[in-house]
Amino acid sequence: MARTQVILSRRRVLTAAGAALAAPAILRQASGPAEAAPARPETPLFRRLRLGTLDLVVLSDASVMIDGPWPIVGEDRPKEEVERLMRDSLLPPARFRPGFSPVLIDDGRTRTLIDAGNGADGFVPRPAGGRLVEALAGAGYSPGDIDLVALTHAHVDHIGGLLDGGAPAFPNARVAIGEIERAFWKNPRGSPRRKARTS
Repeated sequence: MARTQVILSRRRVLTAAGAALAAPAILRQASGPAEAAPARPETPLFRRLRLGTLDLVVLSDASVMIDGPWPIVGEDRPKEEVERLMRDSLLPPARFRPGFSPVLIDDGRTRTLIDAGNGADGFVPRPAGGRLVEALAGAGYSPGDIDLVALTHAHVDHIGGLLDGGAPAFPNARVAIGEIERAFWKNPRGSPRRKARTS
């Protein structure tokens, strides 16, 4: 049986590495506008990792390309600047994939969900969004397993999944939110702190 000997020189390795790194950009240019490129594989519904004694599960609540990112992201900068930043990062200038990744923390006694996702009618509604319960099931949890939902803030993509058909989506969970955030949304005229600054 004949054996083929492959001799790798430093130049050959560097050339191959450069070609591999450049391939995505070359393919993107060859396929025309980024919007016309083939769809990426579906985002996994969850990723699990261990941090000390904690099990962390990062859950995908939505994965979809939408118009933007400006003005959703970067509204304090000119549209052209945001589009240039996207192009410089080899991304479409007027389409983006927002991330919605609630995190489940399981310490063996308490299961805490950080944010409740989009729900049926959130920022990215179903079927593209509002997939948190589906992601939980994929990771081996049910809504009834959640003991605490801790909300980082009250935008719809963080609280939209608290209710499902008007009933609590996590029936056994307490819900926690910061006092300043709660006061802001309870006050019809806005934040008490902002009112104090302007009066």
